[in-house]
Amino acid sequence: TSSSYPINLPSPILLSSSMVLAIAATGSFFELFGPNPKFGFGPTAAIAAIGLPSCLFLFYAAILKGMAETEEDDREYNKPRRL
Repeated sequence: TSSSYPINLPSPILLSSSMVLAIAATGSFFELFGPNPKFGFGPTAAIAAIGLPSCLFLFYAAILKGMAETEEDDREYNKPRRL
């Protein structure tokens, strides 16, 4: 069985991870254009290069997982109930 989302974690965790990576990547880009990057050029460039695509992927995964969670909740709560 294949799932409709790439990572099986709760959507808030995926979204928060995406935000942290976006902040780190943005900070790294600014560090690269400064006079002396705090961690050196190599590690800072690696954080920037890996962080941006990773944050975009995690953001996309959070959207897909959130939609799947919403559909699952809708199926659960829209069942006919016996009184």
